[in-house]
Amino acid sequence: MKLTKYLAFAAAGLLSSALLVTSCSDDPEITVPTVAPGEAFMTDGEALFACDFQSKEVAEQLFTQYNTGNLTPSDPWAIGFTKEKPWHYFIKDDYTSQNTWAGSSSKYNESGNPGLWLVTIGIDIPAMGESTLLWQSQSLDPKSLDGLKVLVSTTGNTPDDFNDAPIWQTDAEPAGNSETMDGEWNDHGVSLKAYAGKRIWIAFVNDTYNGCVLGLDNIYVSCVPTFNLHSEVEKISTEEAVTIKGYIQAGKEAINNYTVHYTCADSVVRTRTFTGLNIAPGATHHFEFEEKMPIAQNKGKFVHFRLWAGIGTDERVGVNDSVAAAAFIPQKRVVLEEGTGTWCGWCPLGILAFEHIEEVYGDQVIKIAVHNDDVFTVEEYDSSLSFPAFPCGTVNRITYSYPYELVEGSTYSFDGQFTWTRYIDEELAVIRTSEIRLATATIKDDVLEVSSKLRFALDATNPTYNIAYVITENHVEGKAYQYNYCADSTNPFFGRFAHGQEYGQQRIVGMPFEEVARGIYPAYRGSNVRLPKNVKAGYETIVNGSYSLDGATLNNLDNVYVTALVIDSSEGSGVILAADRIKLQ
Repeated sequence: MKLTKYLAFAAAGLLSSALLVTSCSDDPEITVPTVAPGEAFMTDGEALFACDFQSKEVAEQLFTQYNTGNLTPSDPWAIGFTKEKPWHYFIKDDYTSQNTWAGSSSKYNESGNPGLWLVTIGIDIPAMGESTLLWQSQSLDPKSLDGLKVLVSTTGNTPDDFNDAPIWQTDAEPAGNSETMDGEWNDHGVSLKAYAGKRIWIAFVNDTYNGCVLGLDNIYVSCVPTFNLHSEVEKISTEEAVTIKGYIQAGKEAINNYTVHYTCADSVVRTRTFTGLNIAPGATHHFEFEEKMPIAQNKGKFVHFRLWAGIGTDERVGVNDSVAAAAFIPQKRVVLEEGTGTWCGWCPLGILAFEHIEEVYGDQVIKIAVHNDDVFTVEEYDSSLSFPAFPCGTVNRITYSYPYELVEGSTYSFDGQFTWTRYIDEELAVIRTSEIRLATATIKDDVLEVSSKLRFALDATNPTYNIAYVITENHVEGKAYQYNYCADSTNPFFGRFAHGQEYGQQRIVGMPFEEVARGIYPAYRGSNVRLPKNVKAGYETIVNGSYSLDGATLNNLDNVYVTALVIDSSEGSGVILAADRIKLQ
């Protein structure tokens, strides 16, 4: 597997000279070190070095190679191995493969003691955290295996600088069964903890004689913190001040003592110290500061702060966080627009996903079934969303996603990397600047009359808002049958659509449809709302609308709902910023 994105070499920033700041809150007698104001905190996996050999030019900048045996390698693949260049960086598994790797040939034209060295540039290992070397390697020929040694130097990058024993070695790196390398790599990893706080060079050495070809790929050095810190500060508040709180989690080793600090716009570092804890590996310890952070003077804005913890001199584990100082807490409702159709045999799984979402999220998620190419289709709505597949959906019109995910074999899940629930969770976590509340929604003489209130919890500059209204109907029965591919299986995940269950037929007749979109007014992207250029927190405006339904089909007004969508109309956006739904009155 290739690295998903090539990461150029970057040495982790070490603590330079510690900035001494006197705490002025919980314990005024403590003098504590702190990170420099602009210094980044450690992440869960800082890349110190990475090369996936997808670029020969980049690899040439990251490695130096040596041929200490001065032997001439033969060329089983006509790649171009030479005495001066025994390693090649851009070898493909075969003519069609997209995977490239570095390799060396261990067949030679003369006898002697080979030594083919591939040495990295200098890598700075942080004094804190757990640093690890990862790589993949493989012999090409299962009948002629190559060996590999991995060595570390702290003095330089020439072979003479590598005087310590290998940190890893094998005389026979396994090969796959095929005549190519793809998918047959061996994964390896070695701790670099012994080199904490030092600059190192790493050498990969093939000193096999009469082998074949040794391949290397995905060389990666990373550092993870020895412990983690998490902020539990509320993301939005209407209070005068908020409590700074969170927890730390121990890594591989227990934690007995630690300090925790925070600072905000006043640049004062506030500190708490905990001793005698014995926090077991993987366990957590919660903390909070007695002195709250004032936010009232920044009403309508985000108030930023830095929160970090320290064990000994390890002071780079922390987060940059913020609190929205709001005029009120805006309503959180996200919109899921689903592409479906009675002709779609997998769309019953969309129905099951809707029910799962209803059970998990309740009315936080407004669900709209937008039909395609069937009797329930609203042409403008369907064509505007332009779904790439069915069933498919979009949460707040940000990206396409799917109702379920095939985990493995015949195991499915509604929760996965590209499922609706993932994007619902992400959108529910977003701090909303505004909200809309529907006050009334009536239909009389084929005219929809709506009244809503748009108000702002936070300041907004040049807001470009449109509002659209969607009519949906539940318990809709039409002269259409639903195709159902789930009827061929007894998989419990397919529920009542599985073979032998209530709707376990390939063509379902008489099934009521829910959340059916009946129209969107005045248009898919709505109509503009006039707002001040600079909106202040607490601002509100009434938005009324009257729309002809143009003969839209509605079976039973008792089952009809109206949804208001606040849409970002700035160029290239079109995402939904806020929403509300009420029953037709």
